Amino acid sequence: FYQKALRTYQKIKDQTGTTVTLNNLGVLYWNLGDFQEARKYYQDALNLYRHMGYRKGEGMVLGNLATLLMAYGDYANALSYNQSALFILKETGVKLCQCYAYLNLGLTHLYLADHENALKNSQLALQIAHEIGGMRFQGYALINLGHVLLAQGNFVEAEKAYWDALSVWHDMEQANLAVESRGG
Repeated sequence: FYQKALRTYQKIKDQTGTTVTLNNLGVLYWNLGDFQEARKYYQDALNLYRHMGYRKGEGMVLGNLATLLMAYGDYANALSYNQSALFILKETGVKLCQCYAYLNLGLTHLYLADHENALKNSQLALQIAHEIGGMRFQGYALINLGHVLLAQGNFVEAEKAYWDALSVWHDMEQANLAVESRGG
């Protein structure tokens, strides 16, 4: 379906439809476990967003590429992509996207064992999530905080962060996310 949609959008020269479909194909191939195809589609979406001058799309796809790189253990490049994504998404002023970028950047720092920056970025994500009322993102930020605090050996504070995330997700009636938070 996505391949057919992509051909159609390209044929009618619909750049927005093309970039969204390229990004969706990246997600699809990532979920199928095909790292190279996912990266190719994300890169194509990124190139087109840059050509269009659509900074929000560029920042979000950079974040997707960074997440993909993290999943495959390429933390140094993931850090670079996440930093670029955050820079761009701060320019756009869209707080939800900035929250997403801080979450990703915090995780990248955690994987690199840079606990100070992991904590700082996770706290910034939580602050923005509170500002915008983004409960799902509050839950994710609390989980990130829990992971960082656990890595630092702050077991009591980590447990509190995990329980707070559980509470947020119960409030949202997101039982699947609540169970995920208990797994740490």
